[in-house]
Amino acid sequence: MRLRSVYREAIILGGLALALCVVVLVTGRAKPRDTGSDEVSLIQVDASSVRQIALHRGSQELRFVRTADQWQCRDCDWQPRQAILNRAAHQLHRLVARERIESPADAQRYGLGASRVQVELVEESGQVYRVNVGDLTPSGISYYVAMDGYPDVYVVKRAAVEFARAPLSDFQHDRPFQHHSGTVERVVARRADDVHQWVLKDSMWTYTENGREIGVLDDERGFRESVERLLDAKVQIVDSNDAADSSICPFGAITVTLTDGRTVDFCAVDMQSNGAPIIRWSESPDVYTIAARNWEWAWDDVVIGGSESRLFQSVSEAPWLRVDDGEREVTIARTVDGWRWDDSTPVAGATPALLIDSLTSLNPRRTASEYRDDGESLTLIIPVSDSQVAAYFFRTADQMQMQVGDETYVVAPAIWEHLVDLVKQYGRHEAEKRERQFGAD
Repeated sequence: MRLRSVYREAIILGGLALALCVVVLVTGRAKPRDTGSDEVSLIQVDASSVRQIALHRGSQELRFVRTADQWQCRDCDWQPRQAILNRAAHQLHRLVARERIESPADAQRYGLGASRVQVELVEESGQVYRVNVGDLTPSGISYYVAMDGYPDVYVVKRAAVEFARAPLSDFQHDRPFQHHSGTVERVVARRADDVHQWVLKDSMWTYTENGREIGVLDDERGFRESVERLLDAKVQIVDSNDAADSSICPFGAITVTLTDGRTVDFCAVDMQSNGAPIIRWSESPDVYTIAARNWEWAWDDVVIGGSESRLFQSVSEAPWLRVDDGEREVTIARTVDGWRWDDSTPVAGATPALLIDSLTSLNPRRTASEYRDDGESLTLIIPVSDSQVAAYFFRTADQMQMQVGDETYVVAPAIWEHLVDLVKQYGRHEAEKRERQFGAD
């Protein structure tokens, strides 16, 4: 399940949407290091030693400084959230590139021209690290980055840079709701006579539907994320004459109660042609519109997610998993001392555990099936009771989707990355095994 003042300075331009998406705190003047494999180590930093994070675009700068474990925005009149910046410094303090493009003739081809955004990291010792942030790769699963002072371009995992989306939201201050993103203890969604409620009791979230208790949420991360997406939503003020003056919220209402007793109401009074809701907010006379996905994710988690079990909750006990990329099948089996390949040799690394964790916490959003590129697809086979479930993962123009039976869902790119990693790891394992056999002969 997915549980989760307009900014007065022009420094946050649209391009920064990509900038802190990466907070790719990549070593600027420290030479990239080969790791002995196809990978290149781009950053090796102790997250606790980070003292400054800055964004640069042309002559514009946004800089955050940490003193005594508190972050401050230099030359800003607002206070950044500490947890967001700590996450930015911590999540990407190790970064590895899986591909190197040596001294390309045209850096603009990779989004690394004059308009690129540079992210800077300063350690306690005074060492400065910089990275130039480029475009997404054509596959949509990686980013191009360039180390400042070096000619090569590197490809890094999208899953890694996506960790910094939350800090980006916090730094763009056309988000008036975000002042209420404190601890949430109750979320209520209403439409007509239907009332759906999540309440935090004894450190667990209990779900009721029209007064009837349905169950308890045992993993709150996705739920919190979806609620925080609503509270941190980027808004646009619309003409109140264009919004219905309705107190019944025909397109739904969400009420969030915080632990300090404050209650925040969001009433969807109308919908734009693109599906974006027009929102009345209890703490302002203004009328806003927000991205459709911010409303849909919160609504789906509160209203739909509560009555649905997660698709692959039982995978945590699965005796085996199988991945098929169209060319080969990769099977791993659970044993008392860890996961093993089909030849009974141990599976090294954390990929199986990361995959299991992603699957067990998955409660994806249903969507209409889109055109898919079967050239980028994987099938995951999961044993369930006396049968098997096949989940078909594929890429559309801008999303990763999954089909199970007749239903299609939007899923996080990280699951795809874990599946691809498992297939690649198996390929390396087979190659090493053949090399040993050949040497023995």
